[in-house]
Amino acid sequence: MLDYHDLVYVLHFLIVGPLLVYVGYYKEKVDKNILNAVMWLGAFIIIYHLYKFITVLIKKNKYKTI
Repeated sequence: MLDYHDLVYVLHFLIVGPLLVYVGYYKEKVDKNILNAVMWLGAFIIIYHLYKFITVLIKKNKYKTI
């Protein structure tokens, strides 16, 4: 079962990050520099939280008891 931090990681790399990338990629009414910043922030969120989620899963499986 996923604990609180695992759910935060999953929520960020599946919902928040892609949403920011989508907004940064498809919006046309906002300043281009702001949109680029939002898009890169979204990409960073996806990568960071996916990395943290994977490292937590690896640690849990490594120290898992029978």
